[in-house]
Amino acid sequence: MHTIRLGQQIARCAEGPGWQSPEMTQLIQRIAKLTERTLDETRINLYQEARVAKQLASDLGADFAIKHIPSPDAVIRGEEEQFTKAKSLASKGIPDGSLRVKILRELGVVLDAGQCDFNIIMELVLEGIYRGIGVDRVVFALSSPDKRILKAKYALGEDQEEVIKGFQFIRSPTAPDLLFQTMDRKLPRWITEKDYDVYKQLIPNGLKQLVGYTPFMLAPIVVHHQCIGLFYADRALSNHPLDATCFDDFKHFVHQANIGIGLGALRPRQKT
Repeated sequence: MHTIRLGQQIARCAEGPGWQSPEMTQLIQRIAKLTERTLDETRINLYQEARVAKQLASDLGADFAIKHIPSPDAVIRGEEEQFTKAKSLASKGIPDGSLRVKILRELGVVLDAGQCDFNIIMELVLEGIYRGIGVDRVVFALSSPDKRILKAKYALGEDQEEVIKGFQFIRSPTAPDLLFQTMDRKLPRWITEKDYDVYKQLIPNGLKQLVGYTPFMLAPIVVHHQCIGLFYADRALSNHPLDATCFDDFKHFVHQANIGIGLGALRPRQKT
């Protein structure tokens, strides 16, 4: 009965004082407390439900009712979009354990079946790292045959097009570079916030300009003892910290990629 009365009061207030009135704010505060949500979440949810009600009336042919359903105005729509964007950003960097397990299972099926197509392996591994581990961006960069150039081939993240264009590096014969060191040593690296100051001279300026001064993870792709590229991942946009569990999961996904690409590289040899 309490929720029904609140619903009636919301409807009357929307029609009278309006969605942005002090009276409406008081009602939304009561609903937020009742539903154990934040004030912003509750407000946006009510805006959305008002639009759904209007659309439902239209779908059912009840055009006479539409004019009696007060709809949030354009100002509120902008507020709604800002909230949705902020919420989306806040949700980044959060691991999805069930998805991680699902993708690892799919990878296992692909490897067991011997269907080690490079693009399929990359798609699964990138998705596993991006959504399963929960990072803001993940990049696979491929090395040139002479190991002088490292260039992004695939990326996932909000700024993936910019990253693919900008993630390009040339080996310097004189200045040490963390990316090329990782490939040469064939060992994963996790640069923490504390490590950043220690290794900042080894981090290419182009990478700092592209992703900012942020902790990140690196892992090489090694096929038949030859490093052909590496994976890069960070949480720079959401500011969620990386931890040892993230790094272990990251290494595991890249290890699966190594196995799959290695098996795929063997197939032409087996046919001959």
